[in-house]
Amino acid sequence: MFWVVVMTNRFNVDTYESLLSNKNIYVALQKDFVFELRNKIKAIYGTLSSYNKNELKLKPCTFRYMFKKYAMTFQFSRIVKMSLDVGIPKEVVFDKIIGFRSSGSHSNGIIKIPRIIKIDEDFLEGYSLYLAEGDTGLSGKKTPRKFRFTNSEIYVINHFIGWIRKYLPNLDFYINVIIPKDKDFQNIEKEHILQELNLPQNKIKFSSGSYNKKVKYRVCVDRSIVIDLFLSMEKTVKDISLIYPDYASSYVRGIMIGEGTAYFNKYFYIKLEMKNEREVKFISHLLKNFNILHTIKERNDRLGMWTIFIGRRESILEFNRLVGFGVHIKRQAVLDRIIDSISVNPDVAVTTRLLVAKAEKK
Repeated sequence: MFWVVVMTNRFNVDTYESLLSNKNIYVALQKDFVFELRNKIKAIYGTLSSYNKNELKLKPCTFRYMFKKYAMTFQFSRIVKMSLDVGIPKEVVFDKIIGFRSSGSHSNGIIKIPRIIKIDEDFLEGYSLYLAEGDTGLSGKKTPRKFRFTNSEIYVINHFIGWIRKYLPNLDFYINVIIPKDKDFQNIEKEHILQELNLPQNKIKFSSGSYNKKVKYRVCVDRSIVIDLFLSMEKTVKDISLIYPDYASSYVRGIMIGEGTAYFNKYFYIKLEMKNEREVKFISHLLKNFNILHTIKERNDRLGMWTIFIGRRESILEFNRLVGFGVHIKRQAVLDRIIDSISVNPDVAVTTRLLVAKAEKK
């Protein structure tokens, strides 16, 4: 694989264009624009009902409702079609949008979404981190209607909160802190958790979890439009990662922050495990582009769990140079120990097949 290197600092994604094909997206518009649209339809088609009968073919009551004084939002794709039918460019519609909502959201209020999101290396790292640790439905088991990101390391959570604030600055979210069922542990840790998150207290909720052995933090956005927008960008993000090496490094790093492992003992290796087969195979493809040798397989003892295993000295060195574990300080510290060990024993050789077998027993 030869990387195609083009001088570019960033890409831009028009979020409004990304949402346009989604029939569940609704927009709040400036009232003067709705009035202008109504008048143009009447001027060209004679009456509103005549336009509806010949073009939209909606139920008359549904169409009439759109032009009532109390109508709050309009189906995005429908309002754009209506505007194009009377000669109003969709860019004009975009400029008149006040906010968005999506059917299926737990909150019916409108939210503001930036028209343009700049796609740089930091965006790709945060995006792939969400694919690793967030609700996506990409494993094929469910269709998510919430944007939720879960991790047990508070510094990873704070890193992701920073990512949200940078790229979706108007997004309202809260943190659900899930604590194991141990009352003494809850009483000791709550104040410390509040300080570490550095958020208003009304943005932090505490709940008890029976399945987890340590505290987990979940970033929650109860707006289905956010996950719809997020998933609509996947192809663009992946295409960029396939072409530009710096973006590919960021993409792999985000996944490894979420689901990667570095192990150092008698043997050492780097491992990624996910149930999302498609994502694991995409990461494998990017690693091949970097000439990082690895094995990829479905685990024999856990069907549906896919593993990428990096055990060769040269590949671990390349992984550290090009990717690393970023903000995940615990995993990066283990990787640093591996690198130090390799530098002290430069002739060390690792049998990948043996280590895969040992890793699967853990």
